[in-house]
Parts: sequence; structure tokens; C-alpha cells
Amino acid sequence: MLGKGLESNTKEIERRAGGFTIGTVARSAKNSAWNEVFAIILLFAGTLLFFALISYSPRDLPSWVPWSYLSPPNRPPQNFIGPFGAIFASVFYLLIGAASYFLAAVLLGFGAAKLFYPRLRVIARLPWIVLFIVSGACLLQLQTRYFFDWKKLNVQGPGGSIGYVFGKKLLLTAMGDVGSMILLAGIYLSALILMTGLRPIHLVRETVVGIRNGVARFREWRLRREMRRADIKEQLAISERELAKQTRSLEKQLKKKGAPVPERMLMPPEELAGRPKPKVVDTTALPEGALMPQRKKPSLAELHQTKSKPAIALAEARKFDAEPYLLPSIDLLDEHDPEGRGGADSA
Repeated sequence: MLGKGLESNTKEIERRAGGFTIGTVARSAKNSAWNEVFAIILLFAGTLLFFALISYSPRDLPSWVPWSYLSPPNRPPQNFIGPFGAIFASVFYLLIGAASYFLAAVLLGFGAAKLFYPRLRVIARLPWIVLFIVSGACLLQLQTRYFFDWKKLNVQGPGGSIGYVFGKKLLLTAMGDVGSMILLAGIYLSALILMTGLRPIHLVRETVVGIRNGVARFREWRLRREMRRADIKEQLAISERELAKQTRSLEKQLKKKGAPVPERMLMPPEELAGRPKPKVVDTTALPEGALMPQRKKPSLAELHQTKSKPAIALAEARKFDAEPYLLPSIDLLDEHDPEGRGGADSA
């Protein structure tokens, strides 16, 4: 009975939590750990490949490597990663030539992206990564301006063996120089978009909008600084200048939309000639006559004198002189007849 009760409680908890239970939390934590490990592996591989490529020398290859053609080898090797780095770099140089730097950039980029965005799926983008690197190797093989001395590295060209076979032997023979370059450029850009998920047109638009917003914020900051440093007359002039700019901008927008632009109300110079010059009045400053005179602080003796005056007046009020006072006569005690009393109005 106790086991059935626990099982029913567990099912009720899972139903209310929408399937989000301790097991799912553990699996998500495990996946997050594997994602971080995978990202670190990509970063380390990209870093090793980059340093091996930039410090590669054919003399660093050991004599037992089949494609080593210089002897004796350097001891110690000049490569930053040692003999392993020399062999590692020579393999990629032989296969894809200068496109090896594209591979190093892809490893570093996806490693950083995977580290900060664990939901990124690198395996699903692997075909586009391969197509990007192969098309880049073919483009490097067909160009004729750079990397002329790559034959000294005992490779078949700037694109390596893959660029030589696919670019020079197949495409160049079938489509010529112009057709091959156009096709490879289209494949290269398409693979780059699908590999990174970045849309060039959207990226350009967002860049332009960001630049405009930055320029507008810089202008606002500069205007606020000018207003803080200026006096009242200069602030008035700056406000008029900015108002004129806004008016011209609104007029341009109305003209673009085809709406009628209202004519400016300009006064003739003859009417403005007889008018006095405007005066700037500081309304926060009070006139000299409106200023209240500064009151003098009363002394201690004056305070005692003002406190003793009410006591003296009360003592004088309590004094009573009874000499001119006359007592009333005893007739006031006689009984009066209310019926014999006449009315006030005889009518």
C-alpha cells in the first residue's frame, strides 16, 4: 500500500509539473556539461591548429614522415606545437592549402558559440562547414594574385590537393575562369549563410540602423552638453537652431510622401525694422524692492520683557476701586404683579 501511494504521488507530481521532474533536471545538467566539454574541445583544437599553421616550416617534419623532403630536420623544431604541430599543419596544408585557416576560424567560432549558447547544434551544420571549406579551397586555387610561393611548402597550390582537383581540374576545364569563379563564389556565400545562420541583408540593415542610432545619441549628448555650458541667450539660440532643423526634416518627410508643405509665415523686413530688440528677462530673479529686509534677531532681554508684559496687564486688571460704587435699594425685593403689568404696545 505504501509503495502504491508513493507511485501515485510521483505520477501526480509529474502530471502537474508537465513532465519536468528530477530525472529531466539531471539529464539537462548532464547535457549542459557535455556541451561545455565539447565547446572546450573545439576551442583547444582551433587554437592548436592556428598556432601550428602560423609557425609551420617544412624542416620541422621528422625524416620518417613520407612527404618530408628536407633533411636534416630542425632540432629543436621551430613550430610552436613541436613535431606534432608540424605534422598536423602539413596534413591540412597538403589537403586544403590556405583554407586551413578557414578551418581554424570555424573551430574557434563554433567553440565560442557552443560555450555561450549550448543549444547550438554543430553536427547538423557539418555538411555546410565542409562545403564552405572545400569551396574556399577551390577559390584560393583559382585566384592568381596571392600565395605564389606556396609551391615551396611542397603543396600543389594555395588550395591544396582538394582545391587543385575540384577547382582546377574539374571546374576550370568544364566552365572556364569566369564561370568557375561565379559558381564557387555563390556556393561559398550560400554555405557561409547556412553554416552561421547569419543573413547578410538583415545584418547590413541592422548595422545601418545601429550606426544611425549611435549618431543620434551622440548628437543628443553633445546638445545636452552645450545646453549645460551655455547661458540663457545661448540656450535660446540653440533651441531655435534645433527647432529649425526639425522643421526642415519634417518638410523633407512631407515632400517625400507627396503631402502639401505649409508655407512659412515670414514677416517683411520693413515691419521688423521698427520693432525694439527683444530682451531676455530672468523671471527667477526678484526686483530689489521686493526683497524683504532682514529681521534682527531679538536679544534675551527683549524676550524677557515681552514675556513679563502680559503678567503686568493681568495684575492691573485685578485692581478694583469700590469708592464710587452704590448698592441697589431694597425695593428690588418687593413682589411684582405680572397681571397688572401693561404691555409694551398700547395698540
